[in-house]
Amino acid sequence: LFWRRLWQLAKPYWGSDQKWVALGLLTVSLLLSGAVKGATVVFSYVSRDMMTALASKNAPEFFHAGLLVLLYNVVAAPIIAVDGYVVGKLMIQWRQWLTEQFLARSFHDRAFYRISSDPGVDNPDQRISEDLNAFAGFTVSFVLQVLWGFVTGASFLVVLWLISPSLVGVLVACVAMGSVLTI
Repeated sequence: LFWRRLWQLAKPYWGSDQKWVALGLLTVSLLLSGAVKGATVVFSYVSRDMMTALASKNAPEFFHAGLLVLLYNVVAAPIIAVDGYVVGKLMIQWRQWLTEQFLARSFHDRAFYRISSDPGVDNPDQRISEDLNAFAGFTVSFVLQVLWGFVTGASFLVVLWLISPSLVGVLVACVAMGSVLTI
């Protein structure tokens, strides 16, 4: 029900004349974030090797892994920054489109004038602005976080499976039991 309602609210933008720009920004964001998520999985192996080298006092291997960690951070930091910019641009463009649509409808048949004249409603323009901003920002952030939560979980589930399939079974049992206890 939640996803259906969210789609009903978001659908006009994603079907508008702005959809190709929005889809382009979303695709770029997904590619950038995907690259970082993939690198994070690889980084987990590098981190493992670094800790193993530290425990076994293998200085050359430790410094090699440390160099890879540094390389990961040098490459990942700008990608993460650009991804943040792209997501922010998507949010701003959606908010701008929402504002234009809302203003066009608000001025129709003097609706905004009637709202502004109501003494029970103070600062309607500010409330509208904040609501439109919150909707666009929340929707983009929420959907991306849910998506990347699944991708990250699946990625590390594969890593855990490669380490030990029985650990995956234990993890699934723990998650199931925790969920039952929480409910």
